[in-house]
Amino acid sequence: MARYSDVDESMLASPLVTADGVPYLSLAFARIEQDYGSVEAFLDEEVGVDAEELHRLRRLYLQ
Repeated sequence: MARYSDVDESMLASPLVTADGVPYLSLAFARIEQDYGSVEAFLDEEVGVDAEELHRLRRLYLQ
C-alpha cells in the first residue's frame, strides 16, 4: 500500500505561485485588468461572451 511519504516528490503537483509566493492567477487577472479594464471586457472582446451571456451563465452556475 502506497503512503503519502512513499510518493516520489517529482510526481507531486507544483504550486501555482511564483517564487515570491504570488499566485499566477492573480497575475493573470492583473494583466487582464491592465489590458482590457475588466474581466467582463476581456470576455466580451476576446472570448465573445457579452454581458447578456455572462448574466445567463452566472444565473446558471452560481445559483
